[in-house]
Amino acid sequence: MFRIPRWLWLVLSSSLAPAAWAQDCPRPQGPATTGAVSGQGAKERLAWLSQALSAEAPKSRRWLGAWGATYGLLTVGQLSAVGFTDNAADPDWYVGALTSALGLAFTLVSPPEAQPAAPGFAQKASRATEADTCLLVAEGERLLREGAASQTRARAWYLHVLNVAANVGLGLVLGLAHDRWVPGVVNFALGVGLIEATLFTAPTGLVDAWDEYRGAKRTAVRFFLGPGLAPGGAGVRWGFSF
Repeated sequence: MFRIPRWLWLVLSSSLAPAAWAQDCPRPQGPATTGAVSGQGAKERLAWLSQALSAEAPKSRRWLGAWGATYGLLTVGQLSAVGFTDNAADPDWYVGALTSALGLAFTLVSPPEAQPAAPGFAQKASRATEADTCLLVAEGERLLREGAASQTRARAWYLHVLNVAANVGLGLVLGLAHDRWVPGVVNFALGVGLIEATLFTAPTGLVDAWDEYRGAKRTAVRFFLGPGLAPGGAGVRWGFSF
């Protein structure tokens, strides 16, 4: 009976091992993957997904911490001012605090879903084996897809409409109920402006990463507004991309 020499088994095993690591995992449906990250090998895709998710997590934490602290301080500060000014101004402080609390609510509904899972996924990806590579690629794609959808919802059109409507209502409370029309207009302008700044500075890195991963063409116009630093000082930077 013919038996394959031991040396031939070793040659075959060593030649097949790289092919197993370069396995062709399923790809997301949608745009053509030619030239896209999802068209690369499993190992490259897993490394890219891990990096994209890990890079966005600290941005989301900074955004949440900065705006959460801002609205928290504004709420407490305005409530603390009650009693230290003219009694006629007390409604201004109460409505102002309520407006700040509204801004805090807009902030808390926006954190990306992929944020808390990113560190754990990066650890699993760093210890990936040939056997679980495709499973981890699928998990990374799911986290990236859900995170992108969460960031898209954080800037949905209805949030801007709700912002304006809620601040109109709070301004009317001051004007109609307390005959404080000037403070009502000021509260409306500041409330709308701050919450719009919150919405427009919400992170969108996962949206861009998901498009890049699938090779999708960007069709929507995205605006950004946020703090800017320069050698001569600090300011506000804004712009748009498409």
